[in-house]
Amino acid sequence: MKIKLAFIVGIFLFSAVSLFAQGGRAEPLRVKFASGKASQILHGTLKEDQQQEYVFSAKQGQKVKAKIVSSVPKGKFHAFKIEGVLGINYLPELDINYTLEFVAPQTGDYMIFVQMLPTEKVRSGKFTLTLSIK
Repeated sequence: MKIKLAFIVGIFLFSAVSLFAQGGRAEPLRVKFASGKASQILHGTLKEDQQQEYVFSAKQGQKVKAKIVSSVPKGKFHAFKIEGVLGINYLPELDINYTLEFVAPQTGDYMIFVQMLPTEKVRSGKFTLTLSIK
């Protein structure tokens, strides 16, 4: 009995260590701009409980513009928020944000969190996110 209990506890601890090593989620995708380009178009697919994260760099004073479109099915099934260098959440109400323009207050990395806004009929879909920095 003690051997079985020790085996079960060992498996549990091994699983817990594995989860902590992975951080519980995937790393954000770094948005890279081609030489001489100021915008990038990103495509993705999400299910109702998924979130996609992107990270991009901006310099203080640059104008950042982001726009998301649900491409399949068409409609407003995806939204995003952006968090900045200072932990500023530029869009506190995720469910109504499809476009955003702001001037970067500081140089550094900014995170974009894209989420699915499921309905009874639509549980997954594709999106196009356009990010411009000038």
